[in-house]
Amino acid sequence: MEASAPVLVSHTTLDSGTPTSGICFSPVPSRTGRFVLFSCQSSDVVDGEPGIGDLIQNDSLGGLNSGVGLSSDGQWGYCQGAELGTCGAVGIVVDESTQQAVFNSGAPLTPDAVQLIPESGTPYVFLRNEIGSTTTLLTPPPQSETSPAYMQGSDASIERSEVLFSSVFNLLGGVDSNGPVSDLYVRNWLTGSIELVSAAPDGSQSDAYNVPGVFSQDGRYVAFLSSAGNLTGDNPQHLPNLFLRDRYLGTTRRLTFPSGGGEFASSPLFLGRLRITADAHYLMFSASGVSFTSGDDPALQNLYLLNLASGAVEQLPRTVDGLPPDASISSGDITDDGRRVVFASTATNVASDNAAGVFIQDLPTGQTIRVSSSLGVLMRPLGTSPPKVRISLDGSTLAFEWPSFNATFPTLLDDQQIYRVAIWNSALQVVNEVPALSVRSATICFLLIVAMALNTARARSILHR
Repeated sequence: MEASAPVLVSHTTLDSGTPTSGICFSPVPSRTGRFVLFSCQSSDVVDGEPGIGDLIQNDSLGGLNSGVGLSSDGQWGYCQGAELGTCGAVGIVVDESTQQAVFNSGAPLTPDAVQLIPESGTPYVFLRNEIGSTTTLLTPPPQSETSPAYMQGSDASIERSEVLFSSVFNLLGGVDSNGPVSDLYVRNWLTGSIELVSAAPDGSQSDAYNVPGVFSQDGRYVAFLSSAGNLTGDNPQHLPNLFLRDRYLGTTRRLTFPSGGGEFASSPLFLGRLRITADAHYLMFSASGVSFTSGDDPALQNLYLLNLASGAVEQLPRTVDGLPPDASISSGDITDDGRRVVFASTATNVASDNAAGVFIQDLPTGQTIRVSSSLGVLMRPLGTSPPKVRISLDGSTLAFEWPSFNATFPTLLDDQQIYRVAIWNSALQVVNEVPALSVRSATICFLLIVAMALNTARARSILHR
């Protein structure tokens, strides 16, 4: 496993080697990393962009940046008189083959996305088709509602035409039994069908808040965070916990428990994104405040890998001294095959050079690379947010934020750039065991190799047996 030098993504329109003058954030790579979505409070990344936190797309083929958070008539999202950032956009997913992106935006990018709050953004989820230059609202509010339509998306599948989002409305109709509490829904934007994910066993709404989660690759499962007590009946304290919804069976189960059993003595604090591996065997999550494994420090932000079948939890990453990381691990992400983990940390025992930065680790071998080494040492003053790190599903590309703080006011962010790093030799075996070849299969493989080495026609005959 080798890594290229970081390539600046958030560059100015005049020079791809010169960083933008603004603060850029929330990178989202496509499956192979060709595209990286990111948001930027800058007006010099794309010509004509107003610099309010709009969504940009970088294409590694040519290194060009283009606007994504646009209306169908090509206008940037903007709310007259709104505070900076309230009408900005943040990416959720981007598809390479169809060149479509799903994203959150506070701007009324379509006629049916009514700006219900004067001089402020109203979150919606949109689909942008770059080829057709069209923008579609994926989360329309009920026609009877005139209150703010808070629709916050966290995951989507362009292949299945599904978006996972939270809403304060009862989108199934009838009485809204939990009032301002957010519910979690899946909507198919082709059929218009809506499904309640945060549902009690009888199909009713939950009795406490639910926040956006993540799909499994096939869409069967949704992992999400909730403090509800009526989803499963085993969260009596109404503390925040992770749950797994089986959409096929219509069942939900609680996933997170204290390492020693029983119930949490204090409230867990879940941070960062969730990710389910492609085989639906593992869930990656980040948390602090409580202990999930033996030896972890609840005072730190820790990264974990939960086995969805057994419930076993492993703390990540694996360190050079075999001890838990000696500082917080933040912004973790994992590849589809569950082999590679990326994260940002100030811990000194995750790699041999003992320096803070952005890392990638190959779990089966333990090989760890500080991919940000050429950028210097990561600075994260106390009280500041950790830089976000994302990796493409195929493990070939990662993208991350790189902050720069003010020398006089150390917690003040001067600027923040987005970088892309290519990972070579990415076509490696997955973590799961590969079934052993049968005797007949092994014999055929051996004979085929011999035949091809002798350059005879026997290879073709062996293949047809």
